[in-house]
Amino acid sequence: MVFPTRLAFSLATAAALLCAAATGNQYHRGGVMAERDGLHHPEANTPFVFSDAVYVPNTVDEFRAEVAKLPLALVFFHAAWSYSSQEFYQHFDDVAKQLWSGKPKIRAVAVDVEALPELGTMHSVNSLPTLAAMRYGVEARTAENQLPRDPAGIVAHMRSLLKPPAVELTDMASAKRFVNPTTKLPVGEVEAHVSVRLTGDDQARDKEVVVFAFAQEGLNQDVFLDVARYFNLKFTFCWTEDATIARGYGARFDTLVVYTKFNGTHTFDVGQKDWDRAEMLDFITTAALPPVGVFNTHTKPLYFHLRRPLLLYFTHFTGAEKNPHWDALQAAAAVWKNISFVQGDPIRLGLTVSFLDLTLLHAHNKFAIGLLVGKTKYRYEKSAVDADSLLQWLAGVESGAVPVHHKSAPEFPLPGYGDGEVFELVHSNFRRVVVDDPDRDALLFMYDPDHRGCQELMPIFDAVAETFRGVASLLVGRFDSTANDYEPEYVIPGVPSILFAAANNKTVPIRMTGLHRTVDNIVEFAREHATKAIPADVSRATNKTPSPSIKDDL
Repeated sequence: MVFPTRLAFSLATAAALLCAAATGNQYHRGGVMAERDGLHHPEANTPFVFSDAVYVPNTVDEFRAEVAKLPLALVFFHAAWSYSSQEFYQHFDDVAKQLWSGKPKIRAVAVDVEALPELGTMHSVNSLPTLAAMRYGVEARTAENQLPRDPAGIVAHMRSLLKPPAVELTDMASAKRFVNPTTKLPVGEVEAHVSVRLTGDDQARDKEVVVFAFAQEGLNQDVFLDVARYFNLKFTFCWTEDATIARGYGARFDTLVVYTKFNGTHTFDVGQKDWDRAEMLDFITTAALPPVGVFNTHTKPLYFHLRRPLLLYFTHFTGAEKNPHWDALQAAAAVWKNISFVQGDPIRLGLTVSFLDLTLLHAHNKFAIGLLVGKTKYRYEKSAVDADSLLQWLAGVESGAVPVHHKSAPEFPLPGYGDGEVFELVHSNFRRVVVDDPDRDALLFMYDPDHRGCQELMPIFDAVAETFRGVASLLVGRFDSTANDYEPEYVIPGVPSILFAAANNKTVPIRMTGLHRTVDNIVEFAREHATKAIPADVSRATNKTPSPSIKDDL
């Protein structure tokens, strides 16, 4: 069954957006969620003072030489003028002290991108602050660089990166600690609905998923350990070259075996030899996830890796005993095997619920269902769930009978072109007013009303609009990224972002780079890319009071 969308392109976009929504306040390397401040902090002239636990390089060569010899390092890219950097740097210093005082020691490195801009460019730093875990000077994998925001979480995460990704099994006794050779089930008592415990807690003895590698010559150990490191302790990985252990589990050499335990049942999948990393990842991910799993910060990378449509069921109830719709979800998952079925807590995943524009229904058994197919969203509108209704709805999505859902705020009255005010754009009018208008350039401010950097940038952008008063060839607009879906061409990596869409090329907007955003810089950015000359004598209003529409949001 094929859904009406281009999965290869759109899933990457949707994964980035939903990843941001699902994780809430996390620092991601390269930063969907890392804050972007374009304004000077009141204490911008006050340099950061770090403890001895933090290495502060003075040159690019010093940085390279130091991190190249470190098996693991935590790098903090910052600038003194950035609000977020100022707010976080003391926490970073506390993290550095804990990492350096423990065993083994982990070095923390602080890089001022103002003093060493080459390092900011070299490591694609376009968000401040940015945290990055590095191994011998090379950035760790994306899954390893999803760092919690709180200091204790960062310390625990960095410590986890030092643990061996796989356990070497030397005899049957060591293997039996993880999998019972008779039942082929992971060892330990688990809850009836064990997928709710798929949290990546490395302290749990009874992991629901155990991966054995029975290696001889064909199965590359380095590739297997690299794959184990990718999963970052979400599953238990074991490695053995012992023939006695292989015979004890009835396994062939140079195979992978994934043992799982879901709702009292188990799966037994045997891998093939000579697989490369990508094939090994696909095999383990597909074999390890239950028919209806849990969507949280630990499991989301696994579901995104599968690049399949994602059905999200939000409820306060978890587990087969408590969830009144459990049987319906299982029945639908058995039919639609090309869809990943997951459930999540709407309180912990409130941003994801908002991203999908869902509301909890039914006063007693509150739930909401959304389907993400690439960047395309669908909402289950019925007030009850049973297997037939859910299957019928999915069939309607496939046939096109169920309409695509677009999140959009109500439309605002728009000012006249050149009136010196900012257009408040929403999804429902964005294409008509911006994309499909061949006569005007567009200068756009993509923002989050609750983001401090965005709040501070609002009056500056309002002053930019006043600067261009009388320039009817230029639309100056802003777009609330939390209340509206983006047009595909205008998806951004984070807020605040300023874009310029030239009248003759609206499908490829230009994003303003650089970390300083002032009236002069934004005006110069617009002049540089304008398709119609902007008069040199347009009014200047750097210190203008924000318009009423802006004031309401401050």
